[in-house]
Amino acid sequence: MMIGGPAMVIKRFILLSLIMLFMHRESKAQESIVPFPYYYEPIPTLNTMDGVPLRLDLGEYMAGVSAEQVSKISYQFLDREAMVFQDPRNPFKIAIAYPWGKPGLRIFPLRFEFKDGKRSDFFIACHVLQPGDRKTESLIRLLPYEKRTNTKNKTEEYVFYYYDETNKKPLDAKSIRVLLGNERMIHNISMEENKIVVPLPEGVLKGQILRVFVNPQSDKADIEAFAWESSEGKKPFTLDWNNSILYYVFTDRFQNGNRANDNPSKDSRIISEANWQGGDFPGLLSRIKEGYFQKLGVNAIVLSPVNNNAEGVQLERKDLWTTSFHGFWPKSPRETDPHFGSLDELKSLIQTAHSHNLKIILDYPVTHVHLDHPYFKNHPDWFTLSEQQSSPGSVDTPSSPGLFQSFLPLFNFNNTEVREQVISDVLWWLETTDADGLWYRHSRIVPAVFWKDLDKAVREKIEVPSRKKIYHYTDGEYSFMSAVREGFGTQTLDLGEMDKNIRNMSGLYGAFSIKAPCFDLGNVSRFITLCQEKPGNAESDKRSFDLLSLAMVYILTQPGAPIIFYGDEIGMPGGEYPDNLKPMRFAKDLSEPEKQVWEQTARLARLRLDHKALRAGESITLSASKDDLVFLRCDFSEKILCAFHRGDTGANLEVNLPLPFQKIKKAKSLLHQGRSKIEKGRISLEMPPRSVDFFLLEGGD
Repeated sequence: MMIGGPAMVIKRFILLSLIMLFMHRESKAQESIVPFPYYYEPIPTLNTMDGVPLRLDLGEYMAGVSAEQVSKISYQFLDREAMVFQDPRNPFKIAIAYPWGKPGLRIFPLRFEFKDGKRSDFFIACHVLQPGDRKTESLIRLLPYEKRTNTKNKTEEYVFYYYDETNKKPLDAKSIRVLLGNERMIHNISMEENKIVVPLPEGVLKGQILRVFVNPQSDKADIEAFAWESSEGKKPFTLDWNNSILYYVFTDRFQNGNRANDNPSKDSRIISEANWQGGDFPGLLSRIKEGYFQKLGVNAIVLSPVNNNAEGVQLERKDLWTTSFHGFWPKSPRETDPHFGSLDELKSLIQTAHSHNLKIILDYPVTHVHLDHPYFKNHPDWFTLSEQQSSPGSVDTPSSPGLFQSFLPLFNFNNTEVREQVISDVLWWLETTDADGLWYRHSRIVPAVFWKDLDKAVREKIEVPSRKKIYHYTDGEYSFMSAVREGFGTQTLDLGEMDKNIRNMSGLYGAFSIKAPCFDLGNVSRFITLCQEKPGNAESDKRSFDLLSLAMVYILTQPGAPIIFYGDEIGMPGGEYPDNLKPMRFAKDLSEPEKQVWEQTARLARLRLDHKALRAGESITLSASKDDLVFLRCDFSEKILCAFHRGDTGANLEVNLPLPFQKIKKAKSLLHQGRSKIEKGRISLEMPPRSVDFFLLEGGD
């Protein structure tokens, strides 16, 4: 039987030819080998040992064989851009990733040599994605439906619902693949009409992800859904970042706790906004102790760079002289900046944060140093200076995703000594401070070989011995940030287009990637200022605060770990850098609109933590237009409909519920801004101007 037409036949012929070049099967032992993906970079196509194509998003592949069976694993490097290494925790797990690989097909042959003398060869075929490659077909869906307990068999049954509104592709058991954790392919599934039932022993899913794939059309990407259970309280080695809300603290601007270390510059060329303002570790510590972050609903803090920075002032751009208050001019590898406090004070801060159930991520300038740094003075051959850095003030600010200034030479990471030294410094900061992870800006200008070496070193030196998971964040979701600012801020983008762009971008990463939705990271004007048409005008200001609330609610309803940049929870104003980095203000200094934004942010953060569907459920767009966006977040326990209306007048929306939920009878408002009515699988929403509401869907099968 021919499937997929002539074009598909040609593709398969080419792929088969490639396979013949690299493969020679000499035993049937390969049938016991089950590849499994678990990495954060986009590699969507994997071919299993039985020849059935399984297109996946991620790039770490686990061979389902034991050390007792296999004596050796070997592989051939076919692509210098690839990152290929063995996991020190499990030598039979091989990771392959293309952080910035060019789009196209890659093929990796791997050989397993067994102790009985036999061997098995197989290959992994990877295709690097481009934006828009992984578009979701809205008419064909696979959704988490319900979780059932089978007391007789002592199992938990996870039920997924497949539906095709075109009625062209009935569910075929041969098109289903189910993967658990890093190790197993699940075969004992059953079908109840269009429902896929996956039974697991009680508690097995804790700390793992169950992924279900259906490929109704063999020439297109698989449809995927997953089940996920929190590991917190069971496996301290794992932190579920989908449970996290991050808060970026700009240390110098947050809270002054020790005025003796302020030491602002007295240079007459510098403006106040570009000078030291006195924020420090003791000040942040006091806010942790008083419970500011817990009250806000935050459970992880990203701390701006803490390294000791160059003194004096520099010309960062035309007519702008600044100090190193932002922390991006490191002049020593293993010292804190005295403006912030001592190393002991930083360690105490992190220890106290942990006691308050807060994780700490350090923003770490990995790409460059200041000219005063001993590495540059002693090893000038370790560095490069691009043409764009030839004159002061010619490029972007240090907190932006652009290039650097002429006084900030870049590491040459093609030099082995450079990689070893920088990695040694990274390990020192992690081990000495007990931080939970690092944030690396400008990561895309760093070659893949550094990230490969860093990942390996962190696993071997810290994660394996201490059983502590270290998290690496690279850059920010700048494309996501731009889309939200244009959708809710300037409104130059329809909400429908905003949603489409964000979903296409999300398709570049897999289900295991931790996305970081945000609308500000300190390198752009403040969101509230972006929205203001007439600053100081009461009606204009109200409209701006309404739009800010919409944007804040939106990022808190997105998959991943949302980031709140300090001050955005109160609607802090500010133009371009450095005006956007004003000192933080707290309760007694806030206006009524600012207090309302803070309270709404805290309320939404708590709602996110209280409702698993908002953290890790599937996200399905139901309706999107110029001023309106309605999507569903659903998992096995609940279904929450999220409705946004940015228009200056009210609106009545009519939305069809997905086919599996047509029998829903009730929609309970969680924010009490809108009204709803459900009839025959269709929900009617009455939305006030510039409003948002969540509706918990209840009743029905």
